[in-house]
Amino acid sequence: MKNILKTSVSLAILIFTSSCEKSFLYEDQVNDPQTIFDAVWTDMDEHYSGFTDSPLQWDDLGNMYSPLITSNTSNQDLWNVLTEMMDKLNDEHVKLYDDASKEVFISGDDKAEKAVTEFDLELIANDYLTEIASPNNYILNGKMAGKENVGYIFIAAFLDENPGLIGSALQQMDYQNLDALIIDIRTSIGGYDGLAAKYAAYFSDGCHHIYNSQYKDGPDRNDFTSAKACYTQRAEVVNFTKPIILLADAATASEAEIFTLNMRSFAHVVQMGDTTAGALSTVGPARFLANGWRYEYSIQRISNPDGSTFEKAGIPPVKYVQNTETDILNGQDKVLEESLLYLQQNFNI
Repeated sequence: MKNILKTSVSLAILIFTSSCEKSFLYEDQVNDPQTIFDAVWTDMDEHYSGFTDSPLQWDDLGNMYSPLITSNTSNQDLWNVLTEMMDKLNDEHVKLYDDASKEVFISGDDKAEKAVTEFDLELIANDYLTEIASPNNYILNGKMAGKENVGYIFIAAFLDENPGLIGSALQQMDYQNLDALIIDIRTSIGGYDGLAAKYAAYFSDGCHHIYNSQYKDGPDRNDFTSAKACYTQRAEVVNFTKPIILLADAATASEAEIFTLNMRSFAHVVQMGDTTAGALSTVGPARFLANGWRYEYSIQRISNPDGSTFEKAGIPPVKYVQNTETDILNGQDKVLEESLLYLQQNFNI
């Protein structure tokens, strides 16, 4: 069990310091502060997908921050200007890396950082669970101690390409004899595109139109591909459709939010906890700058069937419940306890 606990803590480092796609290098770029600033601003102006979901005026920000850069601007001051401007986007998929100094900036991650202090998987494993198992380095499952008819699955990340592991976890818990399930994706950092739908298929009650997907395909702010409708899937063999509580928080991001969209469409699933990060879209290939830095940003737009979006705003729960850091330090996960109380009061479980 210690391996999964260590892995769940270190996953953020893995995601923050690697890119899933080929990188783009500014081979002819001059290592000059103004050139670097202009390159970042122009590239994001033409290719970042998040402007349509924000009243933010990127032109105004460019006019505000560009005069702060001169030929004598230090790397540290350039970093400060770029990150302050990027932070206005409030999008955790906008990131700037200085690999030489191992420094990472993530736009709008204040709430996520706080949420991490309000969750402790080791506390849950030691004080709330029994029959603990782990089918890979990113999933932990067990049963609630003293209430073994309620199963528990924690997904730290969607980084294993074998979706059958969720089925394995359910079978290991003897899912047919469970009365309810708690699926915990608090602090889940996301992962591979498409895996969320495959995981959610094991809990599906049918086919639902859950969102539309579009990709940025031109330099104008509204240049996007035609919308592609995305639907829930259903597993053919193992399928759990009894009451499920889905726990999420402000550190639940990316593919974990796509999993949330899938799960919340099922009638037997109730989302509890806090609003998610609001960074649902795919991240484009990393851009490398002449001074050795690299940066990333969103290139996709995920919208609800009615045209609205959870990008930047996050996906709200049906029932808000939040731990404090003090709760965790005192050895209590009130969110988990509230989910058990909800099952008892609403389903007599």
